[in-house]
Amino acid sequence: MRPTKAAAKKNQAQQVARAAGLETFAYPCEIHGPEALSDASHGWCLECRSMSVQKRQQKDQRKAQYDDEHRGASRASSAARRLKDLGRPLPAWYDSERDQIEEFYAKCPEGFDVDHSTPLQGKTVCGLHTLGNLAYLPAKFNTRKGRRFFPQSRTQKPLNHFPGGAYDPLASEYDLKVIQGLEIVEKAIEIWQKQQVQKAKRTASRAGRSNDRSNELPSEKHGI
Repeated sequence: MRPTKAAAKKNQAQQVARAAGLETFAYPCEIHGPEALSDASHGWCLECRSMSVQKRQQKDQRKAQYDDEHRGASRASSAARRLKDLGRPLPAWYDSERDQIEEFYAKCPEGFDVDHSTPLQGKTVCGLHTLGNLAYLPAKFNTRKGRRFFPQSRTQKPLNHFPGGAYDPLASEYDLKVIQGLEIVEKAIEIWQKQQVQKAKRTASRAGRSNDRSNELPSEKHGI
């Protein structure tokens, strides 16, 4: 697509300004008048560019505010769309649980994810996007879990949160082993991180002593 005469003329003025080493050049703007300044690097009118940035920031702020006020609904809808993208229909009773699911997402604690206990797209089993299949899980554990399914774990058995249901809140022996294993891993990571910090401090200390020696005068080195 060929540029218009006005665009070609402005482009020519921009090239002249860049060749002269100028950061800005004067060129008429339909909004800001004949003496408006444009940036020589990209050709935008400076005031138009500023307005565009402000509008984008305001839009981002409104979106962030909306997401904060409707966090539960937004995240629940996102999960429902993801299920549809997988070609999986929502449960027939989803509408009756929608408000509760949105509230569950909205109350998710900081540092936790809303996890589908039985994964929506597991290798051996696929869970449902229902209230009974949702649980809060630390984000780092949720990332590790991925789409894995452990049938021995109580957290991935079919859940029933209603009074008198079959959900057993007590950890089984398998659960305790998993928890203990995670604690051991976390402890090992913590020790490794401390070792890395100490190693970095020792390296910095050696480098400092080496610099001090190199800065000494020859007479100081030989005690003259």
